[in-house]
This record gives sequence, structure tokens and C-alpha cells, in this order.
Amino acid sequence: MSNIYLIRHAQHVEDFALEGQFYGPPLAPIGITQAEHLRDHLAATHEIQADVLISSSLLRAGATAEIIAPALGLPVMVDEDFQEFRLGNRTGIADKDMGEAFRLVDFEREPLWPGTPGGESWQQFTTRISGAFDRIISDYDGKTVVIVTHDGVICASFLYFLGLPSLKFVKGIFRPAFGQFYTNTTSITNWYKSVFSDSQPQEPTWTLVRYNDDVHLYDIGSETRINWSAISPTFIGSPGKRPVRIKAG
Repeated sequence: MSNIYLIRHAQHVEDFALEGQFYGPPLAPIGITQAEHLRDHLAATHEIQADVLISSSLLRAGATAEIIAPALGLPVMVDEDFQEFRLGNRTGIADKDMGEAFRLVDFEREPLWPGTPGGESWQQFTTRISGAFDRIISDYDGKTVVIVTHDGVICASFLYFLGLPSLKFVKGIFRPAFGQFYTNTTSITNWYKSVFSDSQPQEPTWTLVRYNDDVHLYDIGSETRINWSAISPTFIGSPGKRPVRIKAG
């Protein structure tokens, strides 16, 4: 049995003008609160029994991972291959000015064309992410791995785990108003690997257990915090068995 949990980073500072090496904007105050709510939720429910905690090397992912690490009881391992789509040279250009500075590429029609000077094409991005998943799954076979990463990586995981063509563009990445996917900040996505028979070797099957689970954010702004320790975990699993959805209470 293997479980891959993908957690999108918490909300970052908007319109952050980047200087020098691209490590991205820091978390916004509300983002810190989001990550703290996720930490408290995981600490109370124990719903993720992780063996490994990995983070993208970008600041917003690393800060999120450091906040939730105590709930998992694990150190944070940094992995640059789980960075968001690499935009290349955008020194001093804020997010709101990207459209004026660079031509917006239609990745669905031009998967081999880089989005910005020195940036990745869609093919380069999905190749990097597929290689990262290959490596992690091989290194931690049978383990439960938590990866704090980005919207684009989580959306691209659907191509990888469902065996879809890598050049297929996942609509919604970078321009959610035009697409089908939008992964909420600090939400949990869980892919589960099962092997049906040891006596008859087969290709493992990956199942999407949950996507975009951000229930831990529901009490932000409320005068009363949800008592997660009094609520059963949403998902449980045991070795050799598929995770089962159970009702809270």
C-alpha cells in the first residue's frame, strides 16, 4: 500500500515583485492562519500517518510545510522538482503585470512553447513532475508520503496517476476562470495505490481518494473553533485495504 498526499501551500502575498532568483512570495497573514488550521486539524484527527514530509523549495510551500510538520512529527525534506511551473526570468515583475510583460501561451495548442523567456513549456513541466513522482514512488514504495506543493503540480498529478498523455493540458492551471480545476490553498489531495494480487503480478492501480479537501478552513473567522478531536477522521485505511470513507461523529 502507498499513499501520496498532495497539499497545496497556503495563501501567499499578492502582487509580490520578485527580485533575483525565483523563490516566490512569502505567505500572507491569512495564509499563516490557514496553515495553522491545517496543522491543528491533522494533529487532532491523526488522519494522515505519514512516513515522509516533502516540500517544494519555493517559499510559500516551505513555510506551509514547516507549520504543519509538528502535527506529522516529521522533518521537512526539500525537493526542487515539486516546484510550480517555472516562469523563467521575471525579475521585478509582479503577478498582475505578467500579462503585459509576456505573451500568454495557449498550452493546449502549443505544449512545446515556453511561457516566458527561460521558462518551461507544458511538456517540460509535465516531464519534470512525472519524473519526480516516479522517483518518490520508487524511493518510498509502500510508504505514506506528504508533499507540500502547488496548484499546477496537483493538477498535473491527474495526468500522471491516471496514465493520461503528458501533452494533454489540464484546463484551469494559471487561468482558473477558463478551466475545470482549481485547487484551494492548503487543501488535501490523496492518491492511493493498491495491488490486487501478489500471486499474479499486475500494474498497480492508483485511486483518487479525495481532491480539494479544505474542511479545516471552515471555522476561519468563526468565534468558535471546530473540535476536531471529537470527530472521527474522514478517511481511514489499513495495510492491504482500500481507504474507507466514514461519517464524522
